Amino acid sequence: SAHVEVLACHGLPKLDKFTATDAVCYFVCGPFAFATDVIDGFMSPVWPSKSRRACIFPIFHAYQKLFVGVFDDDGAAANDDFAGRAVID
Repeated sequence: SAHVEVLACHGLPKLDKFTATDAVCYFVCGPFAFATDVIDGFMSPVWPSKSRRACIFPIFHAYQKLFVGVFDDDGAAANDDFAGRAVID
């Protein structure tokens, strides 16, 4: 299994005209997905220890990848703005 935890993001772009970034991270590993809590109004957000920031993914084979995306949360009625991504082999 893979234990995944996001602690912070640094220097996210300003994607909204009037507000700072409302950061959320999405993780996808095989058929499983996880989303962190949204951290409102910071360009370099830090997830508190009591927030939803960690998960465990089962690993079924040695070549499985973990996809991580960082987005600016715009609420349920709008599409989130892309801020960055990483792929971990």
